[in-house]
Amino acid sequence: DMHGSWDNVTGHHTAMTGNLPDTDPLFTVPYAVKAWIDGGMPSQKIILGLATYGRSLKLVSASEHGLAAPTLRNVLADKGKYTRVGGFLSYYEICNAGFQIVKGENNVVEAPYGFKGDQWVGYDDADSLRHKVRTLIFGKKLGGAMFWAIDLDDYTGHFCGEGKYPLLNAVKDEL
Repeated sequence: DMHGSWDNVTGHHTAMTGNLPDTDPLFTVPYAVKAWIDGGMPSQKIILGLATYGRSLKLVSASEHGLAAPTLRNVLADKGKYTRVGGFLSYYEICNAGFQIVKGENNVVEAPYGFKGDQWVGYDDADSLRHKVRTLIFGKKLGGAMFWAIDLDDYTGHFCGEGKYPLLNAVKDEL
């Protein structure tokens, strides 16, 4: 997790590019992979961890909700209905919670985030995970992928309307 409630601004926990203005790319997934490889770890021995959950944050103001928006540091966002942990939402809790989602050209971190009122969440979807597979697992010749955690994907297929295990299946199909 590159960012979370310990920060005082919103930042994506699985960012592919720098997500805070005027900072270097230290807190990105590619930087972490590069650090291991540059440190001598053979790339084929690196298994990339992929998230099926989001890190949620409590915004200072509902009107400021983009990347690097002020948050209440060390104050946990609302608990999920099923995970029941503040600052942490499963994919299946995120996909139908009514967040306004930002992705595509409007999102420099190459992974979606959403906001609703004073709540903000960064997470991965099928597209961002496929991008991680192509860019990092194949691009850097990594050994494979692992998930944290299988039960945080939409394992029933009833919440997101994308079938059972949409995130795991997107990565499996891409691999």
